[in-house]
Amino acid sequence: TVVDASTDIQNGSQDPIEAVFPEPADYLIVVFKVTGAQDRFFHLDTFGGGLDWVTAGQTHGHSSAAGAYSVAATPAFLAIAPGYPTGPYPDPFNSTNVVEPYSSDGPRQVFFEADGTPITPGDFSSTGGLIRQKPDVTAADGVSVTGVGGFPSPFYGTSAAAPHAAAIAGLLKSGKAGATNPDIRTALTSSAVDIEGTGVDRDSGAGILLAFEAAQALGVVPSANPALGDITATENPGNGDGAIEAGEGARLLIELKNTSGVVDATNISATLTTTTPGITITQPASSSYPDLAAGSGTATNVTPFTFTVLSDAPCGLTAEFALYLQFTGGPSPRVLTFSVPTGPLPVSINTTLDITPPTPVPGITTATGLQTGRIFRDGNPSVCGTPKAFPGVFDAGGSRQYDSYTFNACRNACAQVTVTSDNGLALFSDMYSPAYTPGDISSDYAGDAGFSGSPVSYGVSTVSGTPYTVVVHELDPGGGIGTDYNVQISGCAVNCATINQVPVALAKNQTVPGDATGFADVSIDNGSHDPDDDPITITQTPPSPYPTGDTDVILTVTDDKGATAQASATVTVYQDFTVPATLPDMTVTAGDSVTQTIHVTPVSSVDGAITFTCSGLPAHSSCDNPTVILPGGGAADVFVTLKTTATTTASLGRQQTAPIYALWLPFGGLGLITMAGVGTRKRNRKALLALALLLLIPMLLTIASCGNGKRTIPGTPPGSYPITITATAGPAVHSSTFTLTVQ
Repeated sequence: TVVDASTDIQNGSQDPIEAVFPEPADYLIVVFKVTGAQDRFFHLDTFGGGLDWVTAGQTHGHSSAAGAYSVAATPAFLAIAPGYPTGPYPDPFNSTNVVEPYSSDGPRQVFFEADGTPITPGDFSSTGGLIRQKPDVTAADGVSVTGVGGFPSPFYGTSAAAPHAAAIAGLLKSGKAGATNPDIRTALTSSAVDIEGTGVDRDSGAGILLAFEAAQALGVVPSANPALGDITATENPGNGDGAIEAGEGARLLIELKNTSGVVDATNISATLTTTTPGITITQPASSSYPDLAAGSGTATNVTPFTFTVLSDAPCGLTAEFALYLQFTGGPSPRVLTFSVPTGPLPVSINTTLDITPPTPVPGITTATGLQTGRIFRDGNPSVCGTPKAFPGVFDAGGSRQYDSYTFNACRNACAQVTVTSDNGLALFSDMYSPAYTPGDISSDYAGDAGFSGSPVSYGVSTVSGTPYTVVVHELDPGGGIGTDYNVQISGCAVNCATINQVPVALAKNQTVPGDATGFADVSIDNGSHDPDDDPITITQTPPSPYPTGDTDVILTVTDDKGATAQASATVTVYQDFTVPATLPDMTVTAGDSVTQTIHVTPVSSVDGAITFTCSGLPAHSSCDNPTVILPGGGAADVFVTLKTTATTTASLGRQQTAPIYALWLPFGGLGLITMAGVGTRKRNRKALLALALLLLIPMLLTIASCGNGKRTIPGTPPGSYPITITATAGPAVHSSTFTLTVQ
């Protein structure tokens, strides 16, 4: 058989060409080039067949990518077959171990970049291109696996070795925050067990990867590794139906385990958060955990976490949570995430497909019979929110036994249907609305499972008040009769019990005096209530009484379904004292002073200063406004002095009268000027003389009185005055009153 690769060689393509050789063996494979064509380096792969003439460099494809870890395989325990190597288990790998014969060797020679550009244009022979050292490392195969994905256990091959190496790399990445990919590569290759050829070689690369040695090379510090265990979410107490529904409270127990940790986890504290709208976590959302022993420790939170599903939360809401861990013994903090489903429990029916109708349940009527044909299985299950087109009818003439389940949707919701059976391949399920017609399955189609199997699930968006029918029928005529199965229909569309309304929490800030101990019993409730008039329990965290100073308080209101609402406020407790409400009345002569004595008694220790101010004072009086600090927090007398002023008479000095004289000077000057201007006229002399005398006489009289003026300075007016003395120390304000009589 001749494989003509000349076209691919001439156009530079690296696409493979395949040929199939039937038994028996001993075929001659000839690869040739067209006359005159350029010399080409080529790769011949028999995929398990043996060749008489071979060269190195079998590794190819993604395994030979420049940035990838190409992983060779070496057995950890038993040989895959006689003649194959065995592993060292239970001892560790050592330098005598070898790679599996089926593990591809290297190196890999490439001639083109990823975009098809030649690496060495014009030279595509053994002297051109680029040689990559592949494989990079070796890891264990022949290891035990869970069987997920259908893989056998023990699992052999490079397909087992590659994930083994990836797991070790993942451990390194999680073990040292900030380690870069080059750091991890260096740690892996530098700590590998050197096998076969000394140093990096064609078949095993740098050698066999070892997790512990690689972690040491990277500088990973041994640590605790607390991880999530079992998570238990229950009603708290809810309505007792076992489902966490809108308007109900829930309780969370979260198990932590340190089974993969090599150091004890101690001093563990956890805080729970959520970003899911419609879910509120009762605060303070924190709890401690017992210490977790290395390799075996498991424990649940000492204080259960609680949360509430709000009354308007969507039905079937999935609550997403994050648990923030602080602990000693490893990298901290650590965030662990998980989810909790909410909503009514699905309607679940166990039955057998036969001529007997399934037993009806509340809200669902059942029937059985024969339908004509079945829907074509297109492999695409219906999903809520996206209507699916009718896939078409298969075998329109065949009759199939069916069971039907009809309900009226009680809300706009997602009706999720799940069918489970040991013989699920013999069944199929679909849904119709508003009616199911067995003789015409294309009529009123709403959705279907897409395929047969177990379990199968599909969803249809429902409209409140509209009938829907779920049908489970045999795939082929007569093939499903007698098949046991379970059908579940999500409760959101079927069960619409009255939703409990979450209580309303209202709080207000409070500022109050402390008692003799410096504490005060205070409620921050400001009219919290329940919309359904259900009984509520009100608690405060931290609980009352509160010490002197500011305390942030959380008010928690819980109804009989465990639904919780919270509000917060600040309680300010201040140090208080007393003063007499009234003081003795006092009499004083204007110009004298009187002193009032005020006895100050602390209710609780007053550390700061108490200031005193007066109000209601008469005119021309004052108060000395003293300040006092109680000695040792005990009682003390404070003396407040009130001063009055007497009425006095004072002479006006020359400087005081000068302005009066100045007022007359212009008038005198005016008279003189007038006389000067008109004095030459004889007939006016008598009139001018009279005018001059009129102006000069008052001026002369004023000058004569210079230095003889008097004025009265008023004092505190006599009378009776109600006086208030106010004492202030922070928020504490108290007053004493008395009557002051001024004579």
